[in-house]
Amino acid sequence: GALPGVKLFDAHTGEERWGVAEKDGYARVAFTADGWHVVALVGMRLLVLDAADGRPLARHSRRIAAFATTPEPGELLALTAGMDIAEFRRLNLLSGEVLWRKPLRYHGGIARMALSPDGRTVGTVGDWEALLLDVGTRAATFVHRMRSDDGRPAALAFAPDGGAFVFAERGTLHACRTDSLDPSAAVRTDGPAFRDLAFRRDGKALFAARGGSAVEEWDARSWERARAFDWKSGNLGCVAVSPDGALGAAGSGSGKVVVWDVDV
Repeated sequence: GALPGVKLFDAHTGEERWGVAEKDGYARVAFTADGWHVVALVGMRLLVLDAADGRPLARHSRRIAAFATTPEPGELLALTAGMDIAEFRRLNLLSGEVLWRKPLRYHGGIARMALSPDGRTVGTVGDWEALLLDVGTRAATFVHRMRSDDGRPAALAFAPDGGAFVFAERGTLHACRTDSLDPSAAVRTDGPAFRDLAFRRDGKALFAARGGSAVEEWDARSWERARAFDWKSGNLGCVAVSPDGALGAAGSGSGKVVVWDVDV
């Protein structure tokens, strides 16, 4: 079969611009803030690609479990892999130089991380724990112990204004205010585990992929499910909203990608 890889498409025409294949599976892909580079987590290595043509520019083999791009295009935040102990790092994008590092005790393995819009807070979620980390002090400011021992999948997202941090504990959504660190909601559902989350640009709605053929839209004030979009496009495991807020995209394990108008 074909090797797993990264492909770049035109969001409006669906035309493929370039593709890169690797023998190891891809865990996450993200653009840098300036849009010039694409960063992919391949196995436990970071691969940096030129966004114009997909040309590999750098590879960093540091047992990376999760990463987040930063407002500074030339840098990355990363967490190393490990059970109960990890390292919180800031890296130079192209050279891989460690700009600073901080040992971090973590209960279980780390699955995902995300950076708040202002670049000051990192959220992480893993097998048994969710954390908020202050980027300036590198200290944990919020810890949530998972009730389920089923481990992954895990999902998380910051509201566009940075005021809320939402994470999933399998079929339960948790919302936390980032200013007070007070939990504001915990919604338990009978459905499958949440696999990915993305806020609408105005922060009033949250899109969720749960491994089925539909993307759910949740009201971010009442935390009730508002509607679902079912395109019969396979098992959708990831979801994203474009920087201008106009388009949403969801991808399946079969390689299909659905793009829709968020305002319709």
